[in-house]
Amino acid sequence: MGSNTSLVAPVTLNEKSVIGAGSVITKNVNKGSLALTRSNQQEKKNYKIK
Repeated sequence: MGSNTSLVAPVTLNEKSVIGAGSVITKNVNKGSLALTRSNQQEKKNYKIK
């Protein structure tokens, strides 16, 4: 399991599964699988702090 990974229970990580760093895992990971989650970068143009 990579660093800064979040598991949203209930999930099962099966044998020899690998979780990419920074992933948020919300579903079971099958045996021998690689699980990755990434969001596309979004930019809010003209953003102003309120």
